[in-house]
Amino acid sequence: MKKITEIKIHIGIDIGKSSCVACVVDQDGKELLHTVYKNTRHDAEEFVKMIRRRFKNCNAVCETTARMWIKTYETFEKYNIPIKVANTLRLKMSQSGLKTDKIDARRLANRLRVNDIPECYVPTLVNRRILDILRQRVILVQERTRVLNRQQSLMEKYDYKVIAHNGNTHDERHQTYLSVLELDSNDTRMMMQYIRHVRYLNGEINTLEKLIEEAAYNNEYAKLIMSMPGFGPFYSLYVAASIDDISRFDNPKKLVSYMGLCPRIHQSGDTTWYGHMKKDVDRTLKWVMMNAAMIAAQHDASLKKLSQNYLKRHPKKVARSHTANKMGIYLWHMLYNNEPYRNHVEKKYKQKLARLKRRH
Repeated sequence: MKKITEIKIHIGIDIGKSSCVACVVDQDGKELLHTVYKNTRHDAEEFVKMIRRRFKNCNAVCETTARMWIKTYETFEKYNIPIKVANTLRLKMSQSGLKTDKIDARRLANRLRVNDIPECYVPTLVNRRILDILRQRVILVQERTRVLNRQQSLMEKYDYKVIAHNGNTHDERHQTYLSVLELDSNDTRMMMQYIRHVRYLNGEINTLEKLIEEAAYNNEYAKLIMSMPGFGPFYSLYVAASIDDISRFDNPKKLVSYMGLCPRIHQSGDTTWYGHMKKDVDRTLKWVMMNAAMIAAQHDASLKKLSQNYLKRHPKKVARSHTANKMGIYLWHMLYNNEPYRNHVEKKYKQKLARLKRRH
């Protein structure tokens, strides 16, 4: 029987924008080292090499401070040293009295020592890179929407009507129409700047969409998710990369909770109070599920009926969240059992995959 090696050294790392403070304690809580290193990949690697030379059987923890933790996390990951990422909100370090970086690093190390870390799940490196691309597309689309709104505001100044092809004001047809409108000199200059900006963003978004379609074609989870109405390459890949591994969710309720599609619950004695939807979740993942629910309710008979039943008892937005909740449960069963959506239309599903394959 293989002997399990007990971890005897614990490292707490307080992440800062320019520097990180690290504290090393042993199994009894005795402080062995306190040091500071710059928050760069080179300095993080030098720190990890020093740790490997001086200590054995160690593990580490750091906080989720924006995206500044990634350099340290990936360096520890590279050298196969176990590291956890702590949920900053649930740590409640600011509520514990005196607070400095040095004290926080020691507290993190001691909480790791007694296994009291509210841990954040970190997807695999491949899925982290996919999520970076997907989030970048969201940012670019939001930026394009802001520019389109400015274009429309300028048009309203002259009572021009929006001519949208298939509801899209960002396509080349509409941008060409805008370029020939009769405006005064200053407004013409601004409009041309907006048009150039939209065309540039269109090109960048198209480049990302090709990468997204390629990643979706090579992702088995994404292809299964696409069998459910409402999920295209972007939505299915975002859900697949966020889930990462369905086996980490013991039941559908845990997946739904992770997606932020259930209310907060407060219970005391015989009284149970259901509050608003969960806030401490990936908001983009929640947005994806809510949009997918809206689309699916228009194209799938069973989900449409379900949505209509919810609308009889709830406001529109709440009814949509209930539909998204039910879709999250379906997704768990689909991925856990490795089978497509049971009510899918086989012809449409094959067409969707074939279209994705051609683009790939």
